[in-house]
Amino acid sequence: MSMAPMRYVSQPLEFRTESPPDEWITQGLLAFVRGEFPSRAARTQPHGDPKLTHQEVGAEFLNKFLAASEGIEPILKPGRESDDPRAMAASVYELLCDPRIGSTKNRVNNEREHFVDNLVGTIERESRLLFVLPGFPFKDQNRFRVPYSAEEPDLADISFLIRLHRLTQALYQVHPFGADILILSDGSLYADIFRVPIESIERYMRRLKAYRNQLNLQGTVSIISLADLLTRPDARGLRPLDVAAGIEERLRLMTASTTALGDVFADLKAGMKRNINSRDLLSDLGHEDASAIVYSATAPEGPMGSRWSEYDSISEDAAYRYAAVNLAMKWLDLIMLHFPGAIRGTVHPKQGQFALAGSGGAYAWNGVAFSNLWPRSIEDVKVSPFFTLADRPSVVQVSFDDGLPAFFMPGSE
Repeated sequence: MSMAPMRYVSQPLEFRTESPPDEWITQGLLAFVRGEFPSRAARTQPHGDPKLTHQEVGAEFLNKFLAASEGIEPILKPGRESDDPRAMAASVYELLCDPRIGSTKNRVNNEREHFVDNLVGTIERESRLLFVLPGFPFKDQNRFRVPYSAEEPDLADISFLIRLHRLTQALYQVHPFGADILILSDGSLYADIFRVPIESIERYMRRLKAYRNQLNLQGTVSIISLADLLTRPDARGLRPLDVAAGIEERLRLMTASTTALGDVFADLKAGMKRNINSRDLLSDLGHEDASAIVYSATAPEGPMGSRWSEYDSISEDAAYRYAAVNLAMKWLDLIMLHFPGAIRGTVHPKQGQFALAGSGGAYAWNGVAFSNLWPRSIEDVKVSPFFTLADRPSVVQVSFDDGLPAFFMPGSE
């Protein structure tokens, strides 16, 4: 039977009106950048495109793929020990720290007793757990990581949806009242920052929901726009985007006068260079010139120097705006304010949040789906930057019979 997704209706809120002090902005930026972006020295330079052959797969593939992915062996043995709410909450914590369902890093980033204390009330009310996860913006438009458009999810995105659904099924072992996943899609929020057309983001979301509905996952996985939370004013008319604008203004002044903060910001800007829409911005350039502009820390000599500077300026502006939006959400505790009692999910393991969906789930939109053999279930699917496939003698690009991308796998040598 088909299932209906949950409806989430926002209640009137009042945001804090004081601005964050500079010390908080400094510490917040440091934690944000170190949590989401590697050091500039850790970058990998792309080195060519893979040799591709092509194949199609029929619509029945996804149903077989889902059926093989849904089975869950008991994660906790012998399962929850009692119906005591604290014991049940502790069992939920242990499950979320299991790498097959969550991440071992969750144990480091979330204190067990604090989690149990916060969850006991939900269990005593016999309420469903709610996991809130920002993500699924659009398919990455770094021209070296994804070879197709922003509006085209592939088996990596689909597998992540199935992993999230399977998380809710695994939780029934220890929490019989059920669980829901709420995805806060952040594509429309970042469209202008990353120079991605809003029409492409809307088509990506429609296709993602179509895959979700085709697999009948809408009973456990709901999707709404994160931008709605940033543009919705509180009872006094204050919008979170207004708070972000104030933080951005302070950031621009602070990075110009503080060397240490400037170094952190440089790592963020390098991350923006790899995340903005190089597919369109550098569409007229060959592989080597585009690679130098996206991945080189200094401007190349010759005619590409001006293109590097232009791209660097765009990335710097994106870095200020991206950081300001994320710091504003943190300052206002925006997500938890809208969804009190929820468990905060993440694809970037960090303090106070739970990485979800086990191995292979994170960064599904920042690469392509790859499998070493014909994928039978989500366990076979990994996420790889497209350029890394060039190391292989040949690669098969498999598409669905409607022309949308599915996955890549090794070709015959």
